[in-house]
Amino acid sequence: MSEAVVYPFENARYLGTVSRVSPIGVQVNLPFATEAAPAQYAGNRVTRGQVGEFVVIETFTSVAIIGRITEIRLPERDRLSVEPERDEGDAEPNPIGVIRLLGSVDLQSVQSSRGISDVPRIGDYVYLAHPDFIRLVGARLSLSIQRASTIRSLNTPIMSF
Repeated sequence: MSEAVVYPFENARYLGTVSRVSPIGVQVNLPFATEAAPAQYAGNRVTRGQVGEFVVIETFTSVAIIGRITEIRLPERDRLSVEPERDEGDAEPNPIGVIRLLGSVDLQSVQSSRGISDVPRIGDYVYLAHPDFIRLVGARLSLSIQRASTIRSLNTPIMSF
């Protein structure tokens, strides 16, 4: 039984752009994170940046990087722009998100791995991960871990005394 693969880079699920890269994660501009209410798209809730959400980073190869938002903050200069009692004009807050990198998916073979095969670059686009895409990736990763575990146990020599 084949599973339909959800295209992970839909414009309606766009969150922002990578602005900083480190070995364990990336920093992302989240221009829509201060929207008052989440949107609906194709029957799914689309929030534009909340801690705990899974995201997909689009690279220039056939690899999608999976991550999770661990922090959202405002730069110091924008901190007061979200206060309702202050009328500073048309000042738009510019939230920044921190994403922990979890793994990658080869989109051609739909094989997932716990490592990052392609490092994200500044300017890469970040999207809210579709729940079906995360389910598929999780199921494939779980299956590959089970297979590796079975192969290891079959190759373990049995010692007799």
